[in-house]
Amino acid sequence: MHDSEDRDASQEEGSGEEDQQQGRGHDHGEEDHGEKEEEVAPARTLRSATHMAAPRNSRSGRRAHARRSRAGGFRRRPRDRRWLRYSVPVPKFIPGVELSRRYWHDVVRPIVDAVLPRTPRAAALFGPGSDVLGFDTARSTDHGWGPRVIVFVDDDTDVSEERQRGLAAAIDERLPETFAGFSTRFAAQTGAHVRHQVSLTTVGAWFTAVLGFDPRGEVTATDWLATPSQLLRSSVAGAVFEDDARLLTQARDRLRWYPHDVWLYLLACQWRRVDQEEPFVGRTGEVGDELGSAVVAARLVRNLMRLCFLIERQYAPYTKWLGTAFSHLQCAPVLTPLFRSALDASDWDQREAALVPAIEEVARAFNDLEVAEAQDPTVRYFFDRPFLVLDSARFVEACMAKTPLAQLGYAGGIDQFVDSTDVLSRPPMAQRLRNFIAGTDGAPASSP
Repeated sequence: MHDSEDRDASQEEGSGEEDQQQGRGHDHGEEDHGEKEEEVAPARTLRSATHMAAPRNSRSGRRAHARRSRAGGFRRRPRDRRWLRYSVPVPKFIPGVELSRRYWHDVVRPIVDAVLPRTPRAAALFGPGSDVLGFDTARSTDHGWGPRVIVFVDDDTDVSEERQRGLAAAIDERLPETFAGFSTRFAAQTGAHVRHQVSLTTVGAWFTAVLGFDPRGEVTATDWLATPSQLLRSSVAGAVFEDDARLLTQARDRLRWYPHDVWLYLLACQWRRVDQEEPFVGRTGEVGDELGSAVVAARLVRNLMRLCFLIERQYAPYTKWLGTAFSHLQCAPVLTPLFRSALDASDWDQREAALVPAIEEVARAFNDLEVAEAQDPTVRYFFDRPFLVLDSARFVEACMAKTPLAQLGYAGGIDQFVDSTDVLSRPPMAQRLRNFIAGTDGAPASSP
């Protein structure tokens, strides 16, 4: 069967070559002026909806069908395969951060020197995007990806909307159409306008818009707790290409990790999430609900993964890259096989057998931090039931005893009680929960 498909593909390519030799323009009623087509580098073969053949039952389709038959270039194709092939040059993939670094030094910096002479500035790429996290691949290039740079100027510099429009236009007329084979103008996200991705802002304006606060000023515990970890990670990831005036360095350094009290509080609340569902893997399986048991096991794996990020002082990214980022943690070589076994298991006994050594490993890693009173990292039975649990409540209370934020109750940071992409990826929506997190929304906080 595969041999037949290969032959079909070969014949299709052959008839395409015949079309070119006989003048494909004639198929569309165009005159052949004898101009030689410009040669292009070999490229991958792609299919496009914009190059769909005309239906055979239409007038233009019947004429094209007759012409191709007379020319010997017609080949009958299944009705569900009416896509015409075409070739385009595909540039060699360059990771987005490196591409943007070259873009800044080779193209954008001379332009900025011309349009903003003698202006203290910094240039960087961080914020939203798989490229910022270092996880982009050639697959990422199909939308919202390309060379881009954020130019930061001093807070006193005029960056009003009118000023930004003028600078954007001045930059736009000087930029090339492509850089390293990639378009310099593209839509940053679905529905956005196609434009160049050189943006101008101030340090204070950028961080306030993305995080809800300026890290160079006073940052409260509520500021930290109301900011999704994925936004914090993207704010310290990526790269700074130029910062002679240290406009960015101070801000990013202050965001490297949570203050100690906030960190302990988040550790406590993450242990709390584990404690609340530990015995359910066995209990649901015992009554024959293996699907429910599998769902609980998956939730426990996810909560343990996020706990590991906290233990290793790494901000957890959003769901798409949680596993990829986890693979870079020190604990990953030991825990990944156990987590996979728990998720692949067909019954609750197998799930528990994989989760027990995993949760004990996490408990030992926590004890090694020496930030709270060490707890016995071995499992025990849940009351008189045959389900093995760590009794994670012990770790919860050990952390809470060391942080004044215990008064806020067990809700934790925004990632620990909200699982909505619309909230966690949009700072203004996350900031609406500040009063709830701070316990000032009028509702009493649950006491530890």
